[in-house]
Amino acid sequence: MKNVNLNIFFCLFLFFSVSPVFAQNSVIDSLQNELKNVTNDSIKADILNKLCKHNVYINSDKALDYANEAFNIAKKLKDKHLTGLTLNNYGLIYYSKSDYVSATEKLILAVDIFIESGNKLELANSYYLLGSVYHIQGNYEKSTEYFFLSLKLYEELGNNSDTANFYNIIGLVFLNQKYFYKAEKYFKKSAKLQKKLNDKTGLAYAISNLGIVYYETQQYELALKYFKETDEINKELNDIKLVAESYKNIGLIYFETDQYKKADQFFNKSLKIKKELKDKGEIGTVLASLANLKLKQNLPDSAEIYALKAYKIFKELNASYGLSEITYTLSQIYSLKNDYKTAYDFSQEYIAVKDSMYNKEKTKIVNEIETKHETAKKEEEITSLNLEKELQKSVIKRQRITTIAVIVSLILFIFLSIFTYRGYILKKRASNLLSEQNKRIEEQKHEIISQNNKLESQTKSLKELDEIKSNFFANISHEFRTPLTLIAGPVEQLIEKNSYPEIKPDLEMVSRHSKRLKQLINQLLDISKIEKGAMKLQVSKDDLMPFIRTLVSSFHSFAEENKIDLQFESEKNELFCLFDKDKIEKIIGNLITNAVKFTPPEGKVIVRLKTKDNKTNIEVEDTGKGISKDNQKLIFERFYRSEEHNSIGGTGIGLSLVKELVTLHKGDVFVESVEGKGTKFTVSLQINETAYSSDEIVSGTPEFMPKTDTYIGKSRQEEIIVRENTDNQKKNILIVEDNADMRKYITDNLSEYNIEHAENGKIGIEKAISSNPDLIISDVMMPEKNGYELTTELKNNKETSHIPIILLTAKASEESVIEGLSCEADDYVKKPFSVNELKARTANLIKIREKLIEKFQKSITVNPSEITTTSVDEEFLQKALQIVENNISESEFGTEKFTKEIGMSRTALHRKLKALTDQSTTEFIRIIRLKRAAQLIKQNAGNITEIAYDTGFTNLSYFTKCFKDIFSVAPSDYEQL
Repeated sequence: MKNVNLNIFFCLFLFFSVSPVFAQNSVIDSLQNELKNVTNDSIKADILNKLCKHNVYINSDKALDYANEAFNIAKKLKDKHLTGLTLNNYGLIYYSKSDYVSATEKLILAVDIFIESGNKLELANSYYLLGSVYHIQGNYEKSTEYFFLSLKLYEELGNNSDTANFYNIIGLVFLNQKYFYKAEKYFKKSAKLQKKLNDKTGLAYAISNLGIVYYETQQYELALKYFKETDEINKELNDIKLVAESYKNIGLIYFETDQYKKADQFFNKSLKIKKELKDKGEIGTVLASLANLKLKQNLPDSAEIYALKAYKIFKELNASYGLSEITYTLSQIYSLKNDYKTAYDFSQEYIAVKDSMYNKEKTKIVNEIETKHETAKKEEEITSLNLEKELQKSVIKRQRITTIAVIVSLILFIFLSIFTYRGYILKKRASNLLSEQNKRIEEQKHEIISQNNKLESQTKSLKELDEIKSNFFANISHEFRTPLTLIAGPVEQLIEKNSYPEIKPDLEMVSRHSKRLKQLINQLLDISKIEKGAMKLQVSKDDLMPFIRTLVSSFHSFAEENKIDLQFESEKNELFCLFDKDKIEKIIGNLITNAVKFTPPEGKVIVRLKTKDNKTNIEVEDTGKGISKDNQKLIFERFYRSEEHNSIGGTGIGLSLVKELVTLHKGDVFVESVEGKGTKFTVSLQINETAYSSDEIVSGTPEFMPKTDTYIGKSRQEEIIVRENTDNQKKNILIVEDNADMRKYITDNLSEYNIEHAENGKIGIEKAISSNPDLIISDVMMPEKNGYELTTELKNNKETSHIPIILLTAKASEESVIEGLSCEADDYVKKPFSVNELKARTANLIKIREKLIEKFQKSITVNPSEITTTSVDEEFLQKALQIVENNISESEFGTEKFTKEIGMSRTALHRKLKALTDQSTTEFIRIIRLKRAAQLIKQNAGNITEIAYDTGFTNLSYFTKCFKDIFSVAPSDYEQL
């Protein structure tokens, strides 16, 4: 649970605001009265600039009016200092309006003015503003550069207060980039200087930020120390809002260190204050923390109360991040309460919120890319204008000097020689200036190339995000296949048997919609395959005319149901050409379905087959509503639904799939439409064989009979390929069941996993030891060894003790359940059971196992010698850690000796460590050595070479490389952190 609030980045109030917003009205009134009585332009401009600063975060438009008036006065007076101050105010205004391009433009001009005038204080302010503009756009490299320039000037001016604040700002820049050791360094500098200045507010910020650094790096004792110190200062300052934040942060530390009673105490103290302050968003955050605390304590009822309150607040505020966190928590709570329907509903809402956040983030990234590009262009324009101005000045100067030389030459020839020489010198200077301009232009060119490279990189990231989303839809679609089959199959059987004639219309409706759902799933899978490049074109030479005619005829009943006249027309009786039957069926099937759907009763749909310009054209024309010109440009975009067609329904997938498939088929698709008269789609395909590569052309003319209920489906062969491609990601489950039908039933309903079978308990134990599955589902009543015996034996074997086990039994008594759980089974399901329940429990146990791996990894990484032994797995891990530490100085200690001391085979040890820590034996040994080395460095237990040898490394360069890989810093730098 990571919701410690980072101190908000010191905003632009730091140097430009003198009082909080609620206290500024009186200041503004005073300045406005003063303005009325001023006649001196210079003083008037100064008052206007002050009014501008005070209005920036109250009324930015009014602030802009004041800045414009001040700028006109400065221009009239030709006062560069006054112009620079106004330009800084412009930068501040545009920053507040999020117009970062304009802000950058004005601030660069201000920098030029203050560099020329030598005004260090205002130049420092301009650098700070520029750094802030770049920081909020995510350009940390440039923001850091400008912040350091500003810091240097404040240090030169001896301004300790601003210097201390700047140390904090730079620390926050590094913290945002996860450079924790750099952030720590500057927060400590800030704290030291704030103590010297006796600035308790600034000290509170610096110390709180140090607490965040230690919280993020899981140094919870240090984090707690600094959060408590911050709390004392906030109480002394009587700032109850910050006191409430300190309470929450302290509560989080106790939460992370499993001190639940103290965590509960501090969360509630924070909540009480935040309720008094009526800060809804913060109230929701603390309620969410309390919900997670109760969930961690295995108190689902209490967790539910807090979570629902937080959920209501986040809903009212439309807070996406809060909703994302609380919907996930609620799905866990209801899963723990065995209310799987409610858990499922919240999990779906969680996915929807995440998807919405993804789209917002995607839009934000695109806007940032565009803004950065525009900023770069503005910088280039400004630089070019400055250079041009310099050249114009040089030319004007030369002209004046030449004129003087001509006049003076009438008086004396020698003066002509002197001025000619001076003209030569000026020409040389101009040439040098031109060379310098060319050099700067070249540098700008490289900068633009660098920006373009960044744009390409970010575009690639966006494509990767799109691919992740597409994979998500494909995975979800696969999950729908099994329940859909179990719905459609029995319904079709009931219709065929005509067992219940009175409900036959309802059954037929269910059947139709299950087929429609199957089509949508197949469309999603097809799109996913196209994006991955897994869908291949397979064209063969055949007669297209009868193929299209048969396809059209398969839609006649569908058209008749909708009272549509469906016709087929062809210029020729035969048309032999190369085409992919599966792709053409999906393309034309989609177009016919759309045409029928959007055509009112008694209308007409005509499918035509033509040849033109060595191309085959298939037209699908209807007499429907038509499509507006604006929407014609968008209909092929994925998930696009026009407002004029919303009442008819649909997903916006079909036409996107048509476009993708036509492009794959080396063709084009066009649309012509007139609103109120109808629409015509034309699919144009290549006739020339040279359009297709040799691996896209297959010999023979295989039979292909389209069906109306599968026209956008996929072939069985393609389905098998998809299943095979996803098998590598599946978890392995061992089903131990003596009843063959039950084995098949469970296997059929757990198709998302790789399944292995065992006919009885004895074989099940053997297979568990040899194959090391991710989970075991076992019946209780079996020959050879029953489920209880299997569970007891596997849980007491250190090679298999980590494997979760679900027991299935027909015994429903409480004693039977207790007996199953007492032999350390992880879950217990009574027969007859719901398949959905079994699937949910299976998924939950696998997820819990993954969380345990994360826990053990953290334990190893944080403190190798301080793990509490509470289970067989933790006892094994403790023993493994102890063996490594006992041999830590022996460079020869490796896998062979490790296996001998722990009493396991090489394979068994590797498999066990992988299951618990996701590390190989060699990686496990190395990380313990490096962690011990880090502790010794911190304790100043010797120089780096001695410590390397003490922890079993004989090669210093290899030790440095490994250390850097784990801690992201060289050993010599680590001791200074």
